Amino acid sequence: MEYKIVSDYLSRKVDIDISKEYYEKLSDAITLILKATDAEELFIVCVYNYEDYENTLLKSSLEDMIYQKHHYSEFWSLSTRIHQRLANFLSSCRAYLDQIKSISGKFESAPSSVADNIRTLANQWYDKSISYRIMEGLRNFVQHRGFGVHGLTFGQRWTPKGEEKLHRMHFWLEPHLSRTRLTQDGSVKKKLLAELTNETVPINVHVREYMRAIGELQALFRAETKKAVQEARELVAGALRTYGEQSDGGSTTGAKAIAMDGGARVSEFAILRETLEYHDEITRKVNDLTNLERRVISSAGPE
Repeated sequence: MEYKIVSDYLSRKVDIDISKEYYEKLSDAITLILKATDAEELFIVCVYNYEDYENTLLKSSLEDMIYQKHHYSEFWSLSTRIHQRLANFLSSCRAYLDQIKSISGKFESAPSSVADNIRTLANQWYDKSISYRIMEGLRNFVQHRGFGVHGLTFGQRWTPKGEEKLHRMHFWLEPHLSRTRLTQDGSVKKKLLAELTNETVPINVHVREYMRAIGELQALFRAETKKAVQEARELVAGALRTYGEQSDGGSTTGAKAIAMDGGARVSEFAILRETLEYHDEITRKVNDLTNLERRVISSAGPE
């Protein structure tokens, strides 16, 4: 068996002989980077769906401030749109939670069992956060039983400033669940229902804390796999650099590693700078979701 790094570009005809060990290390490194990228993509889908949910609330609150139209058909249409955003968000979070454990299991070179640590943190969130438990229960309800938005509340109130009692009017939209409807369905865990002390359960704060929890899980994944991913990136970058220097004295954006038996290609894989750049870009996209449930967006400006 022969192992080489080659290029498909006609301008580069140099083939570099490499060892079987180096070929396998390169293959493992690229697989590791792609797995880390998979985790980032799963996470960013959760973030995008969360963003869609919040954008729907913001846009609807603005429209309420301007038009103040509260017809039944508009309520129903808006409730359906919010349910759609919520269902997408919950489904993407479930996909993330299911797959991140499998992906984490690929990082055997990490200093500890990444999958076990991810699982432990997820369990800790479930135990300590009613928001996490509500979202998990609601995801099952939405997927298998019924509608995830049972009512909408358009709110407005004057906010005081010092002795000035009527300073600014604040508009908001709060989707909510009905404890009665969840109870009547019979599919929601009785233990969770017992925690819902009010008939009306606001959704927004629970969505935001759940998104925060997903963010903390991804932060843990990054921290636990950082060393292994960095070593893999350095190996791939080194291979590209070495090939570029030996082929034409410069750098290269891509090449292929091939295994040959009797002149025939048995296996091959791409070595691309874009793999490194995309992983770096998507990892930097979202960094900190700490205390997300306590953050507020406002166009009012500073006092």
